[in-house]
Amino acid sequence: MSDEQNKPGCLWPAAWLIFGLLGTIVAAVAVGLSAADSESAGMLATQVVAFPLGLLWSGGLVALIVHFMKSGKGVRIGAPLGCGCLGGIIMLALVVVFFVGIFPSL
Repeated sequence: MSDEQNKPGCLWPAAWLIFGLLGTIVAAVAVGLSAADSESAGMLATQVVAFPLGLLWSGGLVALIVHFMKSGKGVRIGAPLGCGCLGGIIMLALVVVFFVGIFPSL
């Protein structure tokens, strides 16, 4: 096989980034509509969308980085999923710390 046939496609990183953009738009609309009713509903909606947004954006970033590395298909698929889950957990923890520790004192 030639080197051109072994070159990975851009579909996986592009899909992650497209889902990240769509997820961000949907999350912003959901949080905006919830916050229009009450402040506590906006806080709850922000906490609900924190994990999916962290998953999408950190997974997209890792998919883009791994795309340019010489790695197998398993790494190109598994690394964004694993790092996306870790990024979602970190994002959720940061949002909860903000709303529990910092936001009440503002």
